[in-house]
Amino acid sequence: SRQVSTERLEEYLNGRDQNFITQSDLVHYVQSTMHANTETIRHKMLELGWHKVSVKWGGVDYARVVWLRPGHSAQRGEVVGPDGSRQPISDDVEVDL
Repeated sequence: SRQVSTERLEEYLNGRDQNFITQSDLVHYVQSTMHANTETIRHKMLELGWHKVSVKWGGVDYARVVWLRPGHSAQRGEVVGPDGSRQPISDDVEVDL
């Protein structure tokens, strides 16, 4: 059976309107709310079917890490859903400068 912490993370991700989460937001949630070891993030996210990609957005010249919901991909700063719908990352994320 899955660990309670994995189920708790899944509930949090499913409660969000976004099909992605930035690595920094994910680390913040795991540390501050779940009080879990950040070393377990990758394993838990892969168990939930999410995948990690590096994406540029917000006019910066470097890529940042985001985790995408199963079936989604990233192209040119947007998250593309399995139905072809597009969600700009910069609409939902404040750029950390």
